[in-house]
Amino acid sequence: MTKNILIFGKSYHFINIIKKIYFREKIYIQSWRKQTLYQKFDLIFVCGFDYSSLNESFENFIKKNYTNPFKYIKRVSKINSKIVYINTYCEKTQTYSRYNFVKNFLANKIKKSFSKVYIISIPTIRIKSKILIYGDFFSRFIFRILYKLKIINTITIYNLKKILNEDNFVYQRKNLQVKGVHMKFPRNLLVDRMLRFLFG
Repeated sequence: MTKNILIFGKSYHFINIIKKIYFREKIYIQSWRKQTLYQKFDLIFVCGFDYSSLNESFENFIKKNYTNPFKYIKRVSKINSKIVYINTYCEKTQTYSRYNFVKNFLANKIKKSFSKVYIISIPTIRIKSKILIYGDFFSRFIFRILYKLKIINTITIYNLKKILNEDNFVYQRKNLQVKGVHMKFPRNLLVDRMLRFLFG
């Protein structure tokens, strides 16, 4: 029986990988910022984020990356739907990064609210030495230096493809509660990333 699969978020790399794995299934892609699909799905991959909201008030930031996405996931999921949440890799319980904070905040909310949830925490993606991140040339240049200096953890496209295969889903019992520090202050993407790697 063909499954209806939803990719919630328009990350090119995740879309490309998921389409290759589930080429026999019917796949729908939904924008993170504006939702238009309201049918029910068997398998939901959550991999979106509104980067422009980092510059906005904390209230708007939470609304766009936590409140609204959660409401949408709840609306399009069935009782037995599998939800795969692509989380950012994090080992600390405190962060100065808005991105890190809200990704883990939403992960814990989804895990508590649905029965079949698989949290996949991944580091920065790369193809050989090429770092695949959202951002401008300067951001990619900085991350490549961090990779060369072995300051950041990475995962290859090949290994990510294996993790995203339904046969390899692993249920994580432990929740990681990440406390946000100075979340009220807006910042751009590069500053948020630097805060994350310098202070957590």
